[in-house]
Amino acid sequence: MGLSTLQLALPESRLVDLQASSTHPLPANLNDILQRATLGDDMAAVERLLLRRTDSRSSLLSAAGAHTIAAGGKRLRAALVLLAARLGNYDLERAAHPAAAIELLHAASLVHDDLVDHAERRRGHMTIHARWDSTLALMLGDYFFALAANELAAERDPRIIKFYTGAAQTIVEGELSPVTQIEPLDVALAPEKEGGQHHREQPEAHEHLRGKL
Repeated sequence: MGLSTLQLALPESRLVDLQASSTHPLPANLNDILQRATLGDDMAAVERLLLRRTDSRSSLLSAAGAHTIAAGGKRLRAALVLLAARLGNYDLERAAHPAAAIELLHAASLVHDDLVDHAERRRGHMTIHARWDSTLALMLGDYFFALAANELAAERDPRIIKFYTGAAQTIVEGELSPVTQIEPLDVALAPEKEGGQHHREQPEAHEHLRGKL
């Protein structure tokens, strides 16, 4: 069998290493990858941090927040943050905060997405607006956005704050995309009349809009 261009370009010692590594089985799932990267304990620390952060003075927000975090997920975003942090001087105490922030940002987007899409379940669990109501779902999503920002408040690198705000802006714009597809859009965008009153020629359209929001 002829050698590939890559094989011809590699030193013989490196080629032997690649051939040897190809006999090792690839990780079957994300947990296997985390174990190979010895990230299991660090990810558990991030999970505990998420649960502590969602403990609010509001009993409703605490219950809904715990419900959302307990629903789990792959936590791939947090894992990527920790892996990226290992490229430098790794400090879990510092890296855990942006790792938790990105998961809170993601959770906020899911809560709002479920509300906009009227989804009743996610990952086998009831969504917030289905178990409680739409108002709590809206407030919880906003609360998660605030928690994520707070996690980064003490970060010394201003670039991280900039990345976060850009991501939050993109997510909110994306969440509004299906809302702006509703009909009639001219009702949603109609200017106020004198006295601060909106158009009322089509009250049923307002009810349709309110349901979508």
